Order: sequence, then C-alpha cells, then structure tokens
Amino acid sequence: MQAKEESVAKGWSFWFPGWYMRAGAGFVVLLGLLMFLAAFDDERLEDERLLRQSDAVCGISTGNVLEIAGLVHLAAGAYLVIIRDNLTRVLVVFWLSSVSGVYRLGIGWLNVYGGFPMVTLLAHKVGISARMLGLAWGWLLAALMIGALGQLELLRQQRKREKNAKFLEQWRENREAKALNGQE
Repeated sequence: MQAKEESVAKGWSFWFPGWYMRAGAGFVVLLGLLMFLAAFDDERLEDERLLRQSDAVCGISTGNVLEIAGLVHLAAGAYLVIIRDNLTRVLVVFWLSSVSGVYRLGIGWLNVYGGFPMVTLLAHKVGISARMLGLAWGWLLAALMIGALGQLELLRQQRKREKNAKFLEQWRENREAKALNGQE
C-alpha cells in the first residue's frame, strides 16, 4: 500500500513540474513578445499618447516600461526553458509573479484612475477591454503564485523522501558492516 502511495506521489511530483514549467515559460515569453509589440506600435493616436505618458509607479515613459518588462520576460522565459533545476525554475516564476503583483499593488495604492497605461496598451494590442485584461492578468498571477507554492511543497516532499532514503541506506550499510565484523 505504501509503495502505491509513494509511486502516485512520485508520479505527480515528476509530472507537475513538466507542464507547469512549460506553461509558465510559454506564458512569460508570450507576454514579453506582446509587451514588445505594444511598445513599438504607435499606429493609433491614443496609443502614441499612452506610450509617451509617464508611468505612475516607475516614473519613466510607458513605452520604456514595456520595453524593459518585455526584455525581462523574454530573458526569464528563455531561462525557464534552459535551466533544469526545478527549484530555480520555481523561484524565477515566483519572482516574476511577485514583481508583477507588487506593480499592481503600486498602481492600486497610487489610485491611478481609468486603468494604467501598460494594461490599456496591451488590451488595445490584443483587442479586448482593459478591464477584462486586468482581471485575466490578476487571475493568471494568482495561478502562477499558487502553482509556484505547490511546486515548492512538492520539491520539499521529494527532498524529504530522498533524505530518508539516504539515511536508511547509510543505516543498512552500517548494520551490514557491523554484522561482517561480528559486532552485533
């Protein structure tokens, strides 16, 4: 019974990181590309004004914020694809979602009315309302944070199992060595 439970837990802990990290990396890269497209697209007069408008949190133009955020997202997405250590991957996803969450809190704390320019520009690029994109962004951030916390728990359980297995192996070796020496 214990072996079955262990194999189910082990299967879940090996399956979950794979799709979670692929989905996280894909989302991060897609968002980075979308930010770049929005930063360099000034077809509409309203978008051009929003790109030049100063960002409430960062104090630089919204176009520059989108360029920097796009670069960070593309680099982080590439890093998520390249790196193989699950703990590092989880920490990168957690860091990205935390930074985005802090940005959203800063916008809320500063009481920016009518949405903030970055989301408005991205919404224009995608073709949906800024309110809908803001809600989707909030839900996605929450899903990434919850997924990162769940992944950290799975990694903690996996390390605990590995530590217990290592202890049992050492204990078995010590017991066998004592038995060979006749000290039992």
